[in-house]
Amino acid sequence: MKTIGEILEKNNSIFTKLIKKTKDTKDLAAVFQSVLDANLTKNCQFAKLEDSVITIAVKNAAWATRIRYAIPDMLKNLRTQPEFKKITSIRYFVVVHPTTHATALKKKTTKLSSTNEVLWQETLAKLQKKARVTSKPPPPHAAE
Repeated sequence: MKTIGEILEKNNSIFTKLIKKTKDTKDLAAVFQSVLDANLTKNCQFAKLEDSVITIAVKNAAWATRIRYAIPDMLKNLRTQPEFKKITSIRYFVVVHPTTHATALKKKTTKLSSTNEVLWQETLAKLQKKARVTSKPPPPHAAE
C-alpha cells in the first residue's frame, strides 16, 4: 500500500505544489530563525521569499522599529546562508491579532444614575414630540 506522500510525489496536482511550497517555506523559515539574534527570533517570523526580497511578520510597532534598524546586520548574516545569498532587502509588517484588536475597540459602557436617566428620557420625549409637530405638512394656502 502506498503512502499519501508517495502518491503525491508522482502526482503533479495543485495540492502537491502547495505542499512543496509549504515545505520550502518552512525550511527557509528554519534557516532564517537560526541566523537571527534570540530577541528577534521571539518577535518576528519569516513570511515569504519573493525574488530577492524577504518579508517578515513582526509582533508590534515597537519591534518593527527595532527591525528597521537591524536590517543591515540581518542582511549581512542572512547572506552567509546559501538559501539567502541573493537577498537585497527585507520588508516587514506588523501582525494585527483579531482578538487584541477587537478588545481594544470594545466600548466601555457606563450606567447612568437614576436622576440622569429620567432627564434623558424626558429630553428624548420632548425631542420626539417636537419632531412630530414640525413634520406635519403646512396648511394649504387660501386662494386669493
